[in-house]
Formats: sequence, structure tokens, C-alpha cells
Amino acid sequence: MTDRVHAIVQCTFAVIVPIDEAKGVGKSRSHMKLALITLATVIAGAALPISQAHAGSCNSAAKITSDLWKENDVVVKKLGCAVVIAASEGAVPMNACLDAADKFAKMTTDMIKAWNDASKNSWAKIGPRRLDFGESQQGRLVSTGGRMFVSPVPANKNTLEITLEKLDGKSKTEVTVCSNDHGKDRKEWTFEVPSGKDSIGRKWTKTIKNAKGRIYTVHLDGKSLSDTMQYKLSTKLR
Repeated sequence: MTDRVHAIVQCTFAVIVPIDEAKGVGKSRSHMKLALITLATVIAGAALPISQAHAGSCNSAAKITSDLWKENDVVVKKLGCAVVIAASEGAVPMNACLDAADKFAKMTTDMIKAWNDASKNSWAKIGPRRLDFGESQQGRLVSTGGRMFVSPVPANKNTLEITLEKLDGKSKTEVTVCSNDHGKDRKEWTFEVPSGKDSIGRKWTKTIKNAKGRIYTVHLDGKSLSDTMQYKLSTKLR
């Protein structure tokens, strides 16, 4: 049992015991049952992986984006898409790898390989998902769990459209979209998916300009202890 769960257990039973002592046996059992159900729900939420940082901040994916840019700079050098402009500034990626379809395809292949290697090792505890441009992904948030999506390559077009659709569930969810260029974050979009069933089927869409050359992250952060949310996340470059 983790320290986080153990602390919750202690607090919950601190509430249960006085109830049991103050009431008759019949009533106390119903209170006990309710408290235990609540405890089970809390433990389930507490046992979920803890995000590196809360949604609303662009710091959640700092290690991932840093690692990706280091690898990206190596890849673009090998492909001949980088030039050294000054000894103090090092290699600067040029648009050649983003503009030429064959080079971008090769860069993407190499970066996905690097992603897969990192996800088995240094990123294993973070558990990010790939944000592949032009594709959709579906998932389910449970309780106060989170999910982080990160593009393995920079965008190669100037306009990026991101759409989140709520498919099912009642959980309130905070969504934060950020972009990063060699450690320089830019918050692109933040909003809340409201709790309840009324918002099922609703879509939220953001069109981002000047998207080219930046790595993108989408952080979903569940805010409802005992609820879930099923979602579909889509991206489109143009």
C-alpha cells in the first residue's frame, strides 16, 4: 500500500469509528457500509498514476519534450537539415526536414523509434501517449487520473486543428494544450469539460496558427473522484 493510499485509509477510518460508537448497531452498520464504499472509491482513485504536474501548466511534459528535442537535433543533423550558425548556439534545425516529404517521413520514423525506446526506459513511469498528427485516439479517464499526449515530431504545417469529443461518462476534466520549441513553452489552449451527462457528444475544437516547428502536448486531467470520461482526441495539420 502506497503512503498516499495509507493516509487516506487512516483518515477514512477515523471518521468511521466515531460513527460506529455513537449509533446503534443497526444504524452504524449502514454508515459503515457507506463509508467503506467511499473508501474503496477513494483508494481506486489514489492508486492511479500521479501526473508530473497538474493540467493547466505546460510543465507536465518538460522531461519528454526535452528528450525529444535532443534526439530531434541528432536526427536532423544526420538528414542534413541543420546548420551551425554560431559556436555558442549550436545546430539549428532548418525547414528542409519539415518541408520535404521524404525527409519528414524519415525523421518521423527515426523519432518514433526513439520514442518507443524511451517509453520502455526513462519514460516508463510517466506513461505518455503519442500524439500522431492526422490521427484520432480514444481513451477513458478514471477518477482523478490523467493522460498526457505528446507529438514525437514537430508540426510540419503552419496550422494545427485539435478536437476533443466527449463520448461518455460524467467526470469533469481539465484540458491543457501546449507547444514547445527547444524548451520554450507556449500555452495554446486550456478549458474544462463539464461534469454530467449533458455534455456527452459535445466537441471542443481549437485552430492553432504558427504551429510549424513546435512539439505539441495535450494533458487531460480528471477532476471527479468517482466518475469516468470517455473521449476522442483528433488532430489535423494543414
